[in-house]
Amino acid sequence: MFKRLFILCLVLLGGLWLLPTAVFGALNTAAPPDQAPPPTHHGGDVVPQGIGLTTSWYGDIAQSLHKGAGIVSYYHLAVFGPHICTSFGDPYSPLNSPWAPGPYTYTYRLRIPADYPSSIVRVELFDPDSMNAATPGTPLTIPRTNAAINAGLDPTTTGNCTTNRKDACQLDTGELGLVNGGVLTLEQINPYYFWRVDENRGAGSPPGNGSCGSPGSYNATYNTQTLFELLYYAEAPGGTIQRQNLSFYTGQVGDGARDNGDHDTDRRWVSPGGAQSFDQPVFVPTDPDSPGNFEVDLTTETPNIIVDPETGDRFLYLNVTTLSGASKNGYDLWAGPPDYVNTVPSDVNDRNLQALNNPGSHSSQGIDIEAVENLLLNHIYPALLDIPLAHIGPEYAGGRLNVSLFDSDNGAQPPITFTMESIAPSDWSLTYGVPGVDDPDGVPAGVRCLPGISCNNQFITPAYTLTLPTEEGCDYGSPDPQTCTPFYGGRLVANYRGGSVDTYLWQVTNLTEPPPNNNPTAGCSTFPIGVYEGLHSVTPPGTGGNPYPTNFDYPNPPPTYEQFINHTPDVPLSSAGNGDVFKIEGGFGQGSFSWLKWNQWANDSASNLQGSLTWPGNSRDYVTIAPGPTPPGFPHAVYGFIEYGDPTDTEMHIGDWIAGNTGAVNSNAVRTALQGHINNGRILRLPVWDQTAGTGSDGRYLTSGFALFRLRGYHMSSGTTWLLAEFIGWDESCGQTAVALDEVAISGPATGLTNTPYTFTATVSPLYATQPITYVWEVSGQAPVTHTGSITNVLTMSWPLTGTYTLTVTAVNANSSPVTDNHTITISHLLPPGRTLYLPILLYQE
Repeated sequence: MFKRLFILCLVLLGGLWLLPTAVFGALNTAAPPDQAPPPTHHGGDVVPQGIGLTTSWYGDIAQSLHKGAGIVSYYHLAVFGPHICTSFGDPYSPLNSPWAPGPYTYTYRLRIPADYPSSIVRVELFDPDSMNAATPGTPLTIPRTNAAINAGLDPTTTGNCTTNRKDACQLDTGELGLVNGGVLTLEQINPYYFWRVDENRGAGSPPGNGSCGSPGSYNATYNTQTLFELLYYAEAPGGTIQRQNLSFYTGQVGDGARDNGDHDTDRRWVSPGGAQSFDQPVFVPTDPDSPGNFEVDLTTETPNIIVDPETGDRFLYLNVTTLSGASKNGYDLWAGPPDYVNTVPSDVNDRNLQALNNPGSHSSQGIDIEAVENLLLNHIYPALLDIPLAHIGPEYAGGRLNVSLFDSDNGAQPPITFTMESIAPSDWSLTYGVPGVDDPDGVPAGVRCLPGISCNNQFITPAYTLTLPTEEGCDYGSPDPQTCTPFYGGRLVANYRGGSVDTYLWQVTNLTEPPPNNNPTAGCSTFPIGVYEGLHSVTPPGTGGNPYPTNFDYPNPPPTYEQFINHTPDVPLSSAGNGDVFKIEGGFGQGSFSWLKWNQWANDSASNLQGSLTWPGNSRDYVTIAPGPTPPGFPHAVYGFIEYGDPTDTEMHIGDWIAGNTGAVNSNAVRTALQGHINNGRILRLPVWDQTAGTGSDGRYLTSGFALFRLRGYHMSSGTTWLLAEFIGWDESCGQTAVALDEVAISGPATGLTNTPYTFTATVSPLYATQPITYVWEVSGQAPVTHTGSITNVLTMSWPLTGTYTLTVTAVNANSSPVTDNHTITISHLLPPGRTLYLPILLYQE
């Protein structure tokens, strides 16, 4: 009761509830270091701003470190208690921090995509307590992945931890040897078996006096009590923003005073107050004053939630604050649908194996979790690792950002190389911290500390300044990677050799666009593969009308259908999502793709195609002298784009005609160019077409959009040609024109059951309509729902009563009048589980 009254006094006597975390922290610098601050709920009505650093994410690179599946492997999140020093790796949580004195809160942003298929978001916390298990009396049996077993390892191995449980303990499964030997990749293995995740630290009288130290043996009174607060921000009438609390949970310490550790969350994934996983021994409740639990119903619990006007994404936030103690609390986060509680274990080691042995069996369904500006990690794997840091949009081509680390030591080694997941490292990268070498941003060698060598208890200062690549101003006579690299956006990645069980912080700030801001109506550069917009994704091998191919010419061995765990079979290109795979057949007219040439005067030849396919492409090269006749208005033949029939148009846009390359193009040089893209994992921007005209050398394609693909294989022998391409996303960063909507159509079930969620999808046409598009959904008996998004939009609904209901969607963009469609669904009664329906009996006596 005293704690709650104390919070109320703060609200009434100063409005501190509404102050940002940094201000609140500054007001508490006088708190004695041996006294825990009251467990207040942090943050006010200010939406946390800042670059989102990758924490748990969905997409291609997610699989390289398993985070999208909720696998704990090479690193995880961590935080220290307020009664410790900063030199253990957490610069902000200690009360005596010179960078953020007083209590501090780390904030995570949960991005829920507009097409998220469930009405429920289940937020899971891994090991939210700071307790460590004792060493068992007999060696632990460590199971291995199916991939490792198939590669020749025994199904299990054994290991044990030290008897002093004050330290973390992750046991080597033996699978890393298969990676080091080139047999398997990091994506396929489970490197560690986790027995203890936390570290018992502290000095002086418990819960710690703010000094660095470690007890001689495990002492639970030093354990750190961590508060997890789930919330969202709502836009009230008049446009004011208000924080809305959803749920609170305080991780246990097991010292017998603050709590007795009875939630049994050690080494488990739990959703406090939510459904209990099938292997959880006990239910994990939320805090007594929690307004709800960690399973959030988006249809009832988040009214007026802020929506991204361009994407339709919604956001939840999770605040993490340590309240008392000195120890390190290792934890992690995952969010997704609630439909895994009966099939996916809560135990970390069991979950790791199940998710690895059954790719795609545990998916966040598009939810990304980002740390706002500051990402505090506990690094385990002492070798080079690609660490995804932040997603950066294509509008930042040529822009800058700052990256720093805090307290990178304990076995870490320089240098650090920054790349983009959408660009091969051989095409563009920036390497910092090479001993004796000036950094790429001009800072002389010796000015900055070196990770693992001289960065103990300090930030890398000045922060690394990264200038992102661009192709604007490229000198095609003397190309340079910094100014001649197509930049489609994507995830910034750090190739970093971290220390063994080293806690340190990544910080990314000051992301700025180049002046002037990129213009989405500017022309696009692309690669010469035209993709038909009527494509559907592949179906499983041997099934459907477009089965996954088996006759690859390259690569060898080819990728298997099962590798594409985010793939959805038989979806149209207009509705494709990241990870969907398309087999693009060669052919003109309604064939799926054609080789292109950038102007009608260019030669139809394999040599011309090979040059246009070679990175970084030549669709904007008007400098190099090309073979063939000279186009009107040019001093010589050129490789660059000139619209078919309009020699004055050299900017590729939606609605432009592109000439087809009808020459004999099946050459070794063309194959070599394709193999280079496949081997380097490059993402290519390709024009999408919806109409053709002409025949033979006059054949041409009408551009209806631009899409990003990663080539995964090809076949170019036996008289047939196809490409296998993985869809990354639609690209609206260039080549856009003002296009009105023609129509909108709703797809979804026509019948259903009560109290069962159903998803309805609205799709506008044409495919290249100007975005963003506003959708207003009207459902019988419900208030209208407004979404803003792209060419498709999703609504999930359920009905408690039987009847026939009508859904109406109205779509509009800046260039059109509203277009509307209706859809009806008939809802029948669903009996509750375990209930029997008894009908009345009429007895008739003759």
